[in-house]
Amino acid sequence: MKTDEITLLDHTQFVTARPEHVKELIIHMHMHNEDDLMRADDVIGRIRKDKKTIEGRYKEPVSKAHQAHKKLTQERGDLLEQYEWAENLLKEKMKRYHMENDRKALTEPEVTTTSITPPEPRSKLKHTTFVEKWKYKIVDATKLPRNYLMPDEKAIALTVRSMGEIANIDGVQVYRDDEVRIST
Repeated sequence: MKTDEITLLDHTQFVTARPEHVKELIIHMHMHNEDDLMRADDVIGRIRKDKKTIEGRYKEPVSKAHQAHKKLTQERGDLLEQYEWAENLLKEKMKRYHMENDRKALTEPEVTTTSITPPEPRSKLKHTTFVEKWKYKIVDATKLPRNYLMPDEKAIALTVRSMGEIANIDGVQVYRDDEVRIST
């Protein structure tokens, strides 16, 4: 396809064209001069109109599907909420009991091979297992080693956006990456 063919397409042809044709058309466009830039601007305007047409066609059915999804999700959530609450409370009680038994077991004398009766299996539970987990909470952030600290990317981004190329932050490369915005 030649780029000159772009100007021959009217808006109706552009809207009814298959997406592969639009893609092919754009692949074969080149930016060599102001006329090419103007032609590209015209085509991008047509693309935006086509996108709005497509969005318009799907707006109502998508909205109805979204409302149905929200209603079903709410109903499911309402039904599951009581079960989740009960399950979480029961798991917490079981965890406390299990951890207390582990603590007690550490204070009891160790079973040896000379014991007369073998020890009972650790758990007879069918549905539940206990997994040992270790967690933490930071009590003094000023004492943390450097390898546990994280850069404040929001502060870096704010500085770079406000200062542009003159932003000077050790360990950070500032570069320009323009964005194309379209208005219709």
